[in-house]
Amino acid sequence: MFIASKVLGGILLVVVNTSKGNPGSIEVYDVAYEHLLYKFKISELSLRSDYGPISLNNTRRSLCLLNMARQCFNVASFLIDMGAKRSYECNVMAKVWYDSICKISFINKKGVEIARIGLNDDNN
Repeated sequence: MFIASKVLGGILLVVVNTSKGNPGSIEVYDVAYEHLLYKFKISELSLRSDYGPISLNNTRRSLCLLNMARQCFNVASFLIDMGAKRSYECNVMAKVWYDSICKISFINKKGVEIARIGLNDDNN
C-alpha cells in the first residue's frame, strides 16, 4: 500500500477496515514515514444515500469546520489533515461534537445534514 501511495504522490494513506461487511475503523498513515497518525473505531454511520435521492451532478467539494468539541481534538486534527479549512466559505460544513463519542455531522449549504459519523478515538 505504501509503495503505491508513494508512486502516486500521496501524503496520507487512509485505510477503512470492515467489520461484518460494514466500515469498522479508519486508520490514517503518513506515507513518507509509514507511520500511523490516527486510528478511529466507527461507532455509527449514516451516508448520503440514507437521506434520500443522490444527485449525480456532484462537483468537487470543499469542507470547513463549523465547530469543534474540545474532547474531539484528534478528530478535528484528522479532518484538517484531510483538507478541511477553518472558514465559512465551503460547500460542506463539518460540525464536530461530543456525546460519549465524537460525532461529525456533514451539512450542506442549505443547512441540511447529508452524512454523519461517530468515531471512538483509538489514538491513545
